[in-house]
Amino acid sequence: MKKAAVLFPGIGYTNDRPLLYYAGKLARKEGYDLLKVQYSQDPKSVKGSPEKMQDTLKECLHQASIQLEENNLAQYDRLLFISKSIGSFIAIQAATMTSACVDQILYTPFPQALDLFKDNQELIGRCIAFNGTNDSWIDVNEIKTAAKKADIDLHLIQDGNHSLETGNLETDLDNLKKIMMTTKAFIEDLK
Repeated sequence: MKKAAVLFPGIGYTNDRPLLYYAGKLARKEGYDLLKVQYSQDPKSVKGSPEKMQDTLKECLHQASIQLEENNLAQYDRLLFISKSIGSFIAIQAATMTSACVDQILYTPFPQALDLFKDNQELIGRCIAFNGTNDSWIDVNEIKTAAKKADIDLHLIQDGNHSLETGNLETDLDNLKKIMMTTKAFIEDLK
């Protein structure tokens, strides 16, 4: 079986940051080819501006679509999309454009991404999500409601921000290990 894991970064949270870096390593260990989407979008002045966010989403989705087409995802029997922040919306949108069932790992997804997941569940496989309880970009109650509606297994990181970090190094390292162990179990269970 030929498998690919695709990393969809956030804006400012690139593929070499801890969540995506280690999730990618875990996927490779399980035999997935690793593909990394990249955007050329400037992250400044997006927060708090729905219009700029929409424009950014549209442009990033366009860039991701080109990269996915270049990698010919149709050659793979199993797809796993691993995304961060705005990348979660792009990953779920991209999954609706493929002919394969796509499993998803979502780190700090926007509630709109979970709504999109719920509306397209027949096209998308299994899904797990992680959010911080102190995320300044995402209202924790909104994400809990959206996850429940979409029947997504949501893991909350106490006091975690949008990078799932608390500011306490020891706590952050412990949390990262727990997040990656949960991610590892999810990937292994996809067999």
